[in-house]
Amino acid sequence: MSDQKQNLTNAEMRQVEKLPSNIKRRVLTRFVFGGATRSLNYEKMMALAYCYSVLPAMKFLYRQNPDGLQKALQTQLAFFNTNGIMAPFVIGADLAIEESQGVNSLPTVTGIKTSLMGPLAGIGDTLLLSTPGAIFGGIAAFHGC
Repeated sequence: MSDQKQNLTNAEMRQVEKLPSNIKRRVLTRFVFGGATRSLNYEKMMALAYCYSVLPAMKFLYRQNPDGLQKALQTQLAFFNTNGIMAPFVIGADLAIEESQGVNSLPTVTGIKTSLMGPLAGIGDTLLLSTPGAIFGGIAAFHGC
């Protein structure tokens, strides 16, 4: 039984193809304009927007493997929360791993998403929320004197 599972896994890995650029563009467009923050909820934060964004890529990568598509989408619906501007970096890493490894990459994808969302949130919040306020506040204070 385990030999059949191993053979199925190897067959799935051979079927993985490269994502076309139009699908990559659609994924980014869906994340930016499809509501990265509109689908925010307290249980999984941005997971619904993340899953909605990568759906075209998942459908392409797993088009001949419906069970793999279901597993991949369940993985994509795991908790995700980071700065909205930095999230495409996580999406890109996720798609690159899934593109090369297929269904076998799902534990790796979960680890990458979990390990990158915190540091990228810190970088994004610092660069995009704190720094401009400090700079413009300093300029305003200088000109106010």
